[in-house]
Amino acid sequence: MDVSHQHWSLTKLTSLTHTVDDLLQYRDEFLVKVQQRLRQAQEYSRRGYNMHRDMHFNVGDQVSLCILQPPGHVPGSPLERQARPSLCSKVQEHVGNIVYKLWLPTGARVHNVFHMGLLKPYHGAAPTRPPSLPSIHNGRHLPQPLKLLRTRLHHGTWHVLVHWACFEESEATWEALD
Repeated sequence: MDVSHQHWSLTKLTSLTHTVDDLLQYRDEFLVKVQQRLRQAQEYSRRGYNMHRDMHFNVGDQVSLCILQPPGHVPGSPLERQARPSLCSKVQEHVGNIVYKLWLPTGARVHNVFHMGLLKPYHGAAPTRPPSLPSIHNGRHLPQPLKLLRTRLHHGTWHVLVHWACFEESEATWEALD
């Protein structure tokens, strides 16, 4: 009786050993995949970071300055879909390896030194007058309404259907009137 009990225990232990071996093999395969994905992400970041390394601007060059970070993540909002506003300006001075001082419109309450990651070469005719800065509220670019399409009373509040500039009419949104 004692021998058969030992045999049963050895069989169970062998089975458990195989299960543990399978789990360890699965873990090793999983770790290899994670390491590959991590290397891919690092390479992607490296390419994005080094993309600006070869760019150089001379004093007097026209550049396009992206003046705001992407708007917040509000799904479907006009702020999310709108292109990041930019401003055409001239390089006033090359401050460091990757930093430039720009000529900005008078009255701009913005520091005039920018990292080259925010600058792109400006293509096209140079503007004849200084550009105006876009409307900003709480650090975010405000989309400009093009026209009001319709109104409605919804749960006791008036709403208007707004067609935003730079968007198709089909992308108009209902906005509450305060």
